Amino acid sequence: LLGRPEAGPSVLTATYFDTSGQALRRRGLALRVRRDGDRRVQTLKAGGLGGAGLFDRMEWEGDVAGDEPD
Repeated sequence: LLGRPEAGPSVLTATYFDTSGQALRRRGLALRVRRDGDRRVQTLKAGGLGGAGLFDRMEWEGDVAGDEPD
């Protein structure tokens, strides 16, 4: 894009969390923390069990202080 420096490659790391009994997955939820440099973003996704599939999901996200969900 004009006037912007070219973006270089970046490394994203995503860690998904659930209970030992897979309680989130069984309810159609996915919880992850994604690391992008010094930034950590927690995301909770819901839905996607029917209809349009994975692309038909509600999603909430926000910054967190570390690599674990808040």
